[in-house]
Amino acid sequence: METPHAPFSLDRGEAALVHFSDLLNAKLKIPDFQRPYDWRAEPQVKELQGDLAKSEERAPLFLGLVVLAKEDDGTYLIVDGQQRITSLLLFFAANGERIRLPQIREDDQDFFRRIIEDTSFRGRAQPQTLSQHLLLEALKKLSNATDDEIRAARRATCIAYVSPKLEGATSLFERINMRGRKVSQFDLVKNRLIGWTGNLPPDDAKGVLQTITSVYSDLYRLLNPSTASSTSKLDELDVDRLLRVHWILFTTSGFNSADRVIEAIESERARIAVDGLALATYIRRYVDTLLEVARVWVQIFNPVRLPADADDEMRKALYEFNRLSRVSELDPLLASVMLRFGVGLDSARFVRLCTIAAFRDALSKRRSNRGRSPKWTMARLLYQGKLSDAAGAQIHSIPGLAHHFYWKTMSFWDTDESKRLRNSEYEVAESDCASGALDSSAFYQEFGNVLHYFFWEYGLMLRTKTRPELYGWEPTQGDIFLNESYWLKFRSHWDIEHVFPVKPDYQAATAERLVTKLKTHEKMMRPFLNHLGNLTIVPRSENRGLLSNSDFTKKRDEMIRRDEVLFNKLFRDTGYTGNQMTKPFWGPNNCKRRRDHLVVFADIRWGTEAVRKLGVSSYDARVDFEATVTDEDENGVEDEAALVHER
Repeated sequence: METPHAPFSLDRGEAALVHFSDLLNAKLKIPDFQRPYDWRAEPQVKELQGDLAKSEERAPLFLGLVVLAKEDDGTYLIVDGQQRITSLLLFFAANGERIRLPQIREDDQDFFRRIIEDTSFRGRAQPQTLSQHLLLEALKKLSNATDDEIRAARRATCIAYVSPKLEGATSLFERINMRGRKVSQFDLVKNRLIGWTGNLPPDDAKGVLQTITSVYSDLYRLLNPSTASSTSKLDELDVDRLLRVHWILFTTSGFNSADRVIEAIESERARIAVDGLALATYIRRYVDTLLEVARVWVQIFNPVRLPADADDEMRKALYEFNRLSRVSELDPLLASVMLRFGVGLDSARFVRLCTIAAFRDALSKRRSNRGRSPKWTMARLLYQGKLSDAAGAQIHSIPGLAHHFYWKTMSFWDTDESKRLRNSEYEVAESDCASGALDSSAFYQEFGNVLHYFFWEYGLMLRTKTRPELYGWEPTQGDIFLNESYWLKFRSHWDIEHVFPVKPDYQAATAERLVTKLKTHEKMMRPFLNHLGNLTIVPRSENRGLLSNSDFTKKRDEMIRRDEVLFNKLFRDTGYTGNQMTKPFWGPNNCKRRRDHLVVFADIRWGTEAVRKLGVSSYDARVDFEATVTDEDENGVEDEAALVHER
């Protein structure tokens, strides 16, 4: 059955209560500056279904305000309401109703048309982007509606308002709070920029609006994950984070981590007249640099998007950067490095240094946002070509930047590193160094958030045989570390496991007459249960039975049988396991021996020699060391004088 066909014709400045089905038969267009479809099957689509199911004939479902802008050819641009409109279109199509297709974003138009018009295509459709995936999921979710729900959809109403001008419509968008997904700052800033065009002469306004539309069309294409090339699940990038990264690099003033970019750009605009910078020029420069930053920013979080000529080490370094998941304050600096120095080997080395810095901070129990101010200021000045060292020389190379970054922001690995690199009487307490955490009796409880990363890097080193004299065996075909794309499964499908169990199997011990022995040993092992030396990793699906609570002899046989994790095979080596204190149990001496083994690995991966290879050298005149030992306010903005020196 067709949806009702009533003529929809509102002029600029008019508003009316209309049936939603009548609005759907107007000539509608989603402008290119709008985000792609982003309603999820839950909760937004499910909530729409619930509203239709609860609707009563005497009280038609009201779907709020829809803001439109009318073009000269009679097309209505959807400024606010595109998610609701698209979802209702999908609802009618899923339930056999004939509808008029709107013009949506070019990237999704053909896919949208085919799932609407060709029912046979729906079952074999292969979405290429996140938005296409969501369109198809919503269509499936909305199918098989009851007759009452279909009638409720036909009766549903909304207030349609046609703004006199497009820039006025986007300003109104900011002021209305509609049900649906929370509007991001990214969209609010875009609408604010469009709104500003109303203050420009007509010819300038038209050109600037075209620039905004073109740039945001490219931006949304960049930010819409591709299913064709991505090896990860279809998660959206945090567009508000991109907005903040760009602003940190773009602005000439400090940025507080508690600030909102929407407010910051408004304050900056207020200074335009004083600075003598034309509004049109400012808007163009803002959106052009936003696109420039976005192109490298998406590569940071999805190395698949790196250009074909990028160094392979850059891909590996970015994959590691993302595995740590503790680097929110570093992406402005990495974006600045990639824009300034490209994606070659030197940049890859700096990415590795940033990951080492973040891991050291984690072990030192520093907040992930500690010291944001110098890192952000460093990023901005590097991007703008103004970064200088303490001697007044401009920093124009990766080794120079690495040296500056280390002395300005990084934790020492151990006291020996401080002595070797500092060459002075300055003393660093062991408790302030990163490596001391490796002997914590509560490592699992205090640093569990980095354990998957730690063990992945451990397995990766074994695979590449960086130290064959230390580890001494060949990788197997089942090695999970051969493929970077396995990381997400590794995080979700593999558990950190205690070698000596937290809850030993006393029932099995009873059968083997080991209860007294086990009770004595359990007391002895209590301080070592969450020690790094008592931890390994096993498949989550098998983390039970012999892999959970058994004595070490039985558990070891199960662990070394699995080819996927090379380091579990160490448990077959008596030279590694040593003489167990109370057989058949894994004891404190074994934990210490395993800890020592892992410390050697950690020294190689994150220690002094690792940072030396990446461009760090001893303290010298290039470093203002006194400024590095103060703990900056995590939300404050450091004075640029500490990082830049006028020549």
